[in-house]
Amino acid sequence: MTNFLFKVGIGKSTDVTASAFSLFNAVGIVAMIIGILFSKLLAKRFGKRDVFMGGIILSSLILIVFKFLSPTAVAATFVTQIFYGLAYGVTIPLLWAMVGDVADFSEWKNKRRATGIVFSALLFGLKAGLSIGRLHSVVVWVPGKFTSSARWRDCRNTLVGECLLGCCIFNRCSSTLFL
Repeated sequence: MTNFLFKVGIGKSTDVTASAFSLFNAVGIVAMIIGILFSKLLAKRFGKRDVFMGGIILSSLILIVFKFLSPTAVAATFVTQIFYGLAYGVTIPLLWAMVGDVADFSEWKNKRRATGIVFSALLFGLKAGLSIGRLHSVVVWVPGKFTSSARWRDCRNTLVGECLLGCCIFNRCSSTLFL
């Protein structure tokens, strides 16, 4: 989706487009790393679960902002990517820390190690949530948005971006429900 926006915003596909897209991704990764650094501090103050849920909700809302940005608003796109990276970066270590806490609790409660089954159950739930989100966005949401031929002609250039944005939002919501 973002590569499409850079091609539209900057013009045709050139080295400038490729460089802007690479810089965009690099800025997002650096912001995520900064978010990761703040996750421990925030988790100590507000609790792992609350920080994780807040980060997922906030990053999902920030993803929605991308839908309303103009393809020529490159600076706003970069700023939005920075905020997204910060919000999502906080959640990355917290998920696996909470899974480890569940495994430790299970071992303490049952006097038996269950680390493998806890991690595999979480991965199953995560993948099931992602599958439900992807299925919903591909089977229900996209055909409903682009069924009329007149609308198809108007929106054919943005179909890929709409599909990807829809997948991201529904994946986030459905995988959060499984946690």
